[in-house]
Amino acid sequence: MLPYLLKWTSNSKWTVQDVIISGVDSTIGLYRKATDYEINKSSKLLSILGALKLIEKSFLDLSSGEQVKVLIARALMSEAEIMILDEACVHLDLKSREHLLDMLEDLTKSKDSPTIIFVTQRIEDIIPVFNKGMMLKNGKILAIGNRDDILTENNIENLFNMSVELVKTERNRYWPIVK
Repeated sequence: MLPYLLKWTSNSKWTVQDVIISGVDSTIGLYRKATDYEINKSSKLLSILGALKLIEKSFLDLSSGEQVKVLIARALMSEAEIMILDEACVHLDLKSREHLLDMLEDLTKSKDSPTIIFVTQRIEDIIPVFNKGMMLKNGKILAIGNRDDILTENNIENLFNMSVELVKTERNRYWPIVK
């Protein structure tokens, strides 16, 4: 096993595990020896996210989807009560996006899950577990409330200034179709 003492340099090759463990201290770099508990917890989090195979890879060599999973694991290391995901799906292909959204849905079901604030411009990324929402336009609140109450064609049209039809899927997600 690698010695988990990483000093920051501009050419550091951070492993995935280094990045995750640095979340405990909210630092850029790991400036102390990681505990056995932290090493085991980082492995457990990667396993939950379906990414344990990445543990010793360089963070910089990962795909954007893999990096998102690692950064979520890093956020979970700190056991914060709130986790903000800003455009988490933006660089993901269809399969990676669906896998990430499924993983987030599973995560929200665990008893120690943080409250997740999910920021997105993509209506189709709003999974049913995100049951409250707010739409902002030009820095002002356009709509706020329960997910199904604010995800309406009228609100979407006002938000984007275009005509849309919202299609609700069997999995209770909305997909906008431009008219």
